[in-house]
Amino acid sequence: MTPTIQVGRSFQSLFLVVPLVLGCVCSGFATASDSEAEAQLQDRNLFAAFYYPWYVAEEWENDWDAEPARPYGTDGARQLRLYASDDPKIFNRHLELAEEFAIDVLVLSWMGQGSRTDINLQKVLAEAEGRKVKFAILYESWVNLGSSTDKVKRIDFSSESVRSQFFDDLAYLRTNYYERYPNQFTIDGKAMLYLYLVRNYRNLPLGFVDRIRATLAPRPVHIVADVAYFGPDRHPFTAHNVDDVGPRKLLFDAYTAYNMYSYSAVADGESALQYMMREAEPVFHDWAESVPFYPHVLPAYKDFRDGHGRLTGTKEEFRQSVCRVLKLRTWGRFSERFRRIVFITTFNEWYEGTSVEPGMTRRPGSRDYRFDYLDVIRDVALKDACG
Repeated sequence: MTPTIQVGRSFQSLFLVVPLVLGCVCSGFATASDSEAEAQLQDRNLFAAFYYPWYVAEEWENDWDAEPARPYGTDGARQLRLYASDDPKIFNRHLELAEEFAIDVLVLSWMGQGSRTDINLQKVLAEAEGRKVKFAILYESWVNLGSSTDKVKRIDFSSESVRSQFFDDLAYLRTNYYERYPNQFTIDGKAMLYLYLVRNYRNLPLGFVDRIRATLAPRPVHIVADVAYFGPDRHPFTAHNVDDVGPRKLLFDAYTAYNMYSYSAVADGESALQYMMREAEPVFHDWAESVPFYPHVLPAYKDFRDGHGRLTGTKEEFRQSVCRVLKLRTWGRFSERFRRIVFITTFNEWYEGTSVEPGMTRRPGSRDYRFDYLDVIRDVALKDACG
């Protein structure tokens, strides 16, 4: 994410209602070609990759080459070199890559009204109309709502200013995204809204999720909450913001973990595969068997921050990581139209070195992985590369 940065018993035994009925994966503006695409999705897994539209071409040189003048460098080199996220040639190439390599959804990082990401995303979405790849909004909670300076980054909804900003942002998204651009990723007719860092939300008011839905109406939404992590959030029975207040039911439609990376848990020289097997998979097992849960995978990790251990990653290791999460036992099938959804962390987050966007060697120590990670996604999605 941005530089600001074991079998569980079923929740169905604890809650009277599990409010998730999944169905269509399509735009709300379906056409004949949409129907054909949906038919092709049946009985395969869907892949949704986090996409970051914050890059400015003239700033890449500092971020990339000026070591040690800057305290960080980026691992790998982009095939598209020093690009700007507002360049039509660049985001059209990104859309082409997503379609070519079976990325069904780009989950678009949104950092507030009038921000660089806001301006660039609307350009991307104008070009995305009519394409197979769909979009969902990733609401960057800490960037938009941060209300404290502690390391945990708690977001306190007892603050009137926090509540006001949050719902004002949603009203803006309704008008400027959900009502304007039809190429939305939907489940059972509901557009996906991804809320980042929900595990750090505190003091949610009564009727919080109902107000989200009312604010975004008439567009119904499928709300995915980033909750699963370490500490009390490693299990849905102890995690924050899982069950609703009042009637015993789940608060959100589905749950996930944006990134299970924790620098204190990294062993020297280990791969992303080794780390995820040891640290993330036990957490995923408990969540996946208890609630609607979408796991994530990452190909590698190299953070710009001092003291954050690196996770290496090869093509074969990434394939194994993807195949392992696809074998998770779940509380039930998500839809008759697809098996499950897997989040890819990330399409192009170069500051943390988690990109599947093609990379090439540019300086000593960088990796030339080219299209390796994208090949894995396509092969697993379309060629049953997991066996």
